[in-house]
Amino acid sequence: MDQPGLRLSRREALEQAARWMAVVGAVSVVMPAVALGTEVASPGDEALGGMVLALLGHVIPETDTPGAGNPDNVQFVMRAVSDGLLGVRPDTLMHLHHDLRQVASGPFEQLPHMAQAVALAKIDVETFGPAQPAITPWLSTKALILIAYFTSEAGASQQLRYEIVPGRFDPDLPLDKDWKPLSNDWAANAIKKGIA
Repeated sequence: MDQPGLRLSRREALEQAARWMAVVGAVSVVMPAVALGTEVASPGDEALGGMVLALLGHVIPETDTPGAGNPDNVQFVMRAVSDGLLGVRPDTLMHLHHDLRQVASGPFEQLPHMAQAVALAKIDVETFGPAQPAITPWLSTKALILIAYFTSEAGASQQLRYEIVPGRFDPDLPLDKDWKPLSNDWAANAIKKGIA
């Protein structure tokens, strides 16, 4: 039975990561001047950490390889937000928590998995609908989730491949089911080293 939500194939996740990083990079120039809306109550680090852990598991669930939902990736996302990585506002997770609570009619991190998937799917459609992605807390957070995963040990070593000297020119690169992108050819590795 298909679940509603955000399940992506690994290739789709990489393609979306590249697109979203371009959008987040462009948005980071104007984001500090854009208010996210009214003030919201701070839910506390434990609630935010629980929300981020749930989000990680929904965006890249565990399959035959580990998914994104682990404490190291939670720490990466929370530190990236608090340090303003890519121009992300420090109150982004607070606003996302508020948005998810509104859609779910309760604390997102305490909902059953299916109810979380339904609520998150609504936020995802609003942000990444048919038009240009909207500037919302979910835009930045989802991009950081993808960075966290594809620079983690599992994402970089099991989902990507490594070449000691990348950059060889192959005009007709065969893309079969076993092909993996390069792990050492992604700028996010430098970002991870800078804040982890």
